[in-house]
Amino acid sequence: DICVKNNIPYTEFTEWTDISHIYASVPRGQGSDDELAADRSFYELSRGNTRYFIIITDRLEAGSLMPFAMTHGVIRTTLLNRRKQETLRQLEDSVYAAARNKKEFATYFKDPDTP
Repeated sequence: DICVKNNIPYTEFTEWTDISHIYASVPRGQGSDDELAADRSFYELSRGNTRYFIIITDRLEAGSLMPFAMTHGVIRTTLLNRRKQETLRQLEDSVYAAARNKKEFATYFKDPDTP
């Protein structure tokens, strides 16, 4: 509310977000890369004359199962790729079968001793 009322830019991550995206939103300072990785929910970082206030409402430890909201895109892409591969395989099989039935193809073998 304070940012909106005073026309101060802010970023709100409303979905699960990788910590690297948060780091990208905050200029690097003297702190370490683990500055936001500590087990706290509120952070106040100062970079020059600017202050950053970060509130983390929930976190997952490394190695934990990702929430569905984060994996939805990966799952969707994986399923699409599998469907595309299956469609291509079926197309190749049907072209091969049609050519075999019409005897419109030949098989060539290369002699391994010939360059």
